[in-house]
Amino acid sequence: MKGTRSYTEHYISRGQGKVYARDYDGAGPVFVLMHGFPDNLHIYDDLIPYLTASGRRVIAFDFLGFGASEKPACGFRFIPAGYSDVKPATVPI
Repeated sequence: MKGTRSYTEHYISRGQGKVYARDYDGAGPVFVLMHGFPDNLHIYDDLIPYLTASGRRVIAFDFLGFGASEKPACGFRFIPAGYSDVKPATVPI
């Protein structure tokens, strides 16, 4: 599917750095797309046009240390416990 709606970029400050997120306008419950390890938000580039074409709001983001998000200083734990604050990171959007 070609054509994706435009998005708004956000850099959300977290304790260890800034999380990069893309917010695609839409209505209804939001789809929050979280990539796996060691990927980034671009794994959803082919899916997002289908979700936005149906009018849904979509938020895709890069975990800290991946993609366009900041890379934390040494000592950051790249394990699930290190990302326990993902939900609060999406609230400001």
